[in-house]
Amino acid sequence: MPISAVLLFSAGAAFCLAWTAGLYANACLAALIALWLAAAGLWHESHHLAPATAKPIVAESFLALEGEVARLRAMLDQAPAPFVTVAPNGALRAVNRAARDMFCSDDQIARPPAGLLAAIAHTAAGGRAVLRLPVRPGADTARMYAVSAATSIGAGTRVSLAVLIDVDAQLHAAEAAALRDMLQVLSHEIMNSLTPVTSLVESVQALLVTGTASDMALAREALATVSRRAQGIERFVLGYRALNRLPPPVLRTVSITALLRQAEKLFETRWRSAAVALHVTIPTPDILIQLDADLISQALLNLLSNAAEATLAYAERVGVVTLSASPQNERVVFRVTDNGEGVVEGREEDIFKPFFTLKPEGTGIGLWMARQIALSHGGALVLEKTVPPLGAAFSLTI
Repeated sequence: MPISAVLLFSAGAAFCLAWTAGLYANACLAALIALWLAAAGLWHESHHLAPATAKPIVAESFLALEGEVARLRAMLDQAPAPFVTVAPNGALRAVNRAARDMFCSDDQIARPPAGLLAAIAHTAAGGRAVLRLPVRPGADTARMYAVSAATSIGAGTRVSLAVLIDVDAQLHAAEAAALRDMLQVLSHEIMNSLTPVTSLVESVQALLVTGTASDMALAREALATVSRRAQGIERFVLGYRALNRLPPPVLRTVSITALLRQAEKLFETRWRSAAVALHVTIPTPDILIQLDADLISQALLNLLSNAAEATLAYAERVGVVTLSASPQNERVVFRVTDNGEGVVEGREEDIFKPFFTLKPEGTGIGLWMARQIALSHGGALVLEKTVPPLGAAFSLTI
């Protein structure tokens, strides 16, 4: 197979792959390169065939090339980004519909915007260029465009092929995606904390109806838990709103026993109706350590909720979750386990990525948030290796 045919086939394949992946800039550049290669091959063929056979073969080739050009032009017209070519004499031509609309020209652009030709030449030589261009000739409105260009040689002519990418549109899309991600984080964390709080309030209301002394003590304890969680949620939201990230930890001396008891109460309030059992191991003697109780409670609640959901997804046995804490040198290691199916092999690190989830209704926030809280304390959150019947085991070191 001739080299030109191989190159033409490669350019066509590159066009198909890029177009399928949504990389319109690369797709259209590949299409234009394919056109120039086809023209070069046709020119070469017409100059090397015998005179008796040249005319019919060349005529047939020209008809095939014309049909291919029409098909590729139709595809280029569907690309949202403007495509232009620059000839050696500096003539700038609109290639697709987006370029014709932008420059109000069906072919050659009589008065190219200032700096555009220089930007194309710069990027074709391997550089980068971003410039502001009017959305229409003479219009007051302008937008920022990134220029991507390459040089093609075909039929003895060197032509620069360029695409103009609307940077403002890309930025707006990125901002919208970031906003959606932030709202997803906030809604997940708020709902994760409000669900047990709501249940505790309902329990307090029921206790107040009876009015016995023991019930009043339980009600006061439940209200204290609600108050602590409400304050923690408020500080979390205010810090996230102000910094668009996790609030920095406020370190205070905290009882690990009290922290585990609070996590146990919140878990049972939320998951009691789902028949998921929680076994808590309290360290003896108690451990006192400097940490942010609100943030660590949030991390433990995320880990416990993740474990409970894992056990419910595995219906072959009764769901059991364990929570423990133990000293390790000058640190504390919290351990959360479940008897679900465990983490799919090869996904051990993916589960900590933001918005990655293997659950149909999951958000991919809980484990990522728990790890960020651990890191903010100078600690770590890792997935341990386990063997059945144990599903997953997480170690949170603070």
